[in-house]
Amino acid sequence: MSTIYAADDEAIDARRTRPPAAADRGRFFINFAWLALAIAVLGFAPSFWFPIGARSFNGSWLVVTHGVLFTAWAVFFLTQTHLVETGRLVSHRKWGVAGVSLATMLLLVGIATVEAQLTDRLAAGFGDKARAFAIVPLTNIALFFGLVATSLGMVARTDWHKRLMMAATAVALTPPLARFFFVLVDGRPLGPIPAVTPPGTPLLTLRPAALVVALLVGTALIDRKRLGSVHPAWLWAIGGYVALALTRIPASSTEAWYGFADWLVAFG
Repeated sequence: MSTIYAADDEAIDARRTRPPAAADRGRFFINFAWLALAIAVLGFAPSFWFPIGARSFNGSWLVVTHGVLFTAWAVFFLTQTHLVETGRLVSHRKWGVAGVSLATMLLLVGIATVEAQLTDRLAAGFGDKARAFAIVPLTNIALFFGLVATSLGMVARTDWHKRLMMAATAVALTPPLARFFFVLVDGRPLGPIPAVTPPGTPLLTLRPAALVVALLVGTALIDRKRLGSVHPAWLWAIGGYVALALTRIPASSTEAWYGFADWLVAFG
């Protein structure tokens, strides 16, 4: 009998943290999607979109493709969120197939872009500094795709599906958030970034990572006010991102990582 009661208690707890699909809608999700798109566009506007418009951008076609795909993800995420929140679930599911393709393209193009940038920096003589910094974009890409894949695997659990997609999009905002530091903190001029730039350090990437964590925590707290408790998806996503941001700093200067970076260049 105690086993039956325990199972009943677990079912009740699950229902408490899993809001009905019809009730789990509202401006909360739309507002997050609009904010993500604004960060994506504004963060890259000075160094990417404006130079492209002025025909002064000197990055490779891979960088251009990566930038376009990244912005396309932000637009796609907003569109999909709007479809759900307006009840057009059939269209949302149909377009979801395109989302899988887009996320896969972001993964592949992202890895290729990191490899090309690492190759150029090694050729420019930056050595182990270039190898160490490569861990940052590669792990961001891996976490983004991992969250998207997990979200797709939990599509039947719409509460988890939504929040993991939100977390994945927040992780993808790390690069545009870093651009704000380039100008406001580092004093870099607005405009196109040179084709080959000195690599930063993994430690400095804690600055934009802290903004991503703040975004996730703030979103989770707003969601808590809606639900009455913190949804476990936020705990997993925030914990995973923090663990990644901290552990990749010591890992970036190990011989094992240097060897992997050299393998990536040779493979590419």
